[in-house]
Parts: sequence; C-alpha cells; structure tokens
Amino acid sequence: METCTITLVAGAGGTVTPATGLKTVGTPITLLASPIPGYDFTSWTTGSTVTTNPSLTITPTVDATYTAAFQVHELTVADYNAIEAFLTTYYTACGLIGSTPNAAKATKMLPSVILIESELRMYDLAVSLSLNPYTHYTNILSVLNSFYPVIVPIV
Repeated sequence: METCTITLVAGAGGTVTPATGLKTVGTPITLLASPIPGYDFTSWTTGSTVTTNPSLTITPTVDATYTAAFQVHELTVADYNAIEAFLTTYYTACGLIGSTPNAAKATKMLPSVILIESELRMYDLAVSLSLNPYTHYTNILSVLNSFYPVIVPIV
C-alpha cells in the first residue's frame, strides 16, 4: 500500500484530528477542527485552497499540510441587544428613563448591572490584548439569562 504524510496544524484556539502521520493514498479521511471555548473555527488552508467547513474529507494522494485557523469568539449583535435591553430595564427602574421609577427593582438589579459593566470592560480588554475573553463572555450571558432566560445562548 502506498502512503503519504498528512500534517495537521491547529492554530491558536483549537485542536485538530486525526493525528498527523502516514495515510493510505486513495483512502478518504475526515479532518475535524474543534475550537476551544471562547474561540470559533474560521478555515482550513492547504497551499492556496481555503475551506470554511470545520469537517473536511480529503483523499490523500501526496504529502500535504492542512492548517486550521481559529479566532476569538466575539459578542454578537444579539448579545449586545440583550445587554442594551437589560440596561434599559435597569435605567427605567431607576427613573432615568420614563417616569415611573421602581426602587425595589432597581436595587435588585444593581449588583447585576455592576457585574455586566465590569465584565464588558474585562471582555473588551481581553479582546484588545488577544487573550481569551470566554470567562467574561459567559459571565455576561449568565447574568442576562437570569433576567431573560434562554434568550442568549452561551456558546
């Protein structure tokens, strides 16, 4: 049986399978790129070919290297909309928006507002320093989900 070497390289933020090694020429294999929490898969590249599906079936014919790329998961528009809705609810309860303050509701929400605002700052700092912001992201979404259950999925 003729073999060739298939080399798999995982960029920062993920893993790849199967292991690099000798593969049988003409026998299809499936490459799988898996992001770690806080990252998203972006592409497989080999030479000048780019594919955006994390599962890639190839039929080896010659030695080749496949590189999986990942990027930091960022808050989505839906995430920001949920944060804005939450903060609007808080500011309304404080009487800063509208005309019917609800002191009890504002007091109950205050610790969560402080947490969200600090986690947003930490999230932005982590992203700007190319660090993994996953913990801050999940903390924000956990608070939001306590007020708006199942509206914002935690990735």
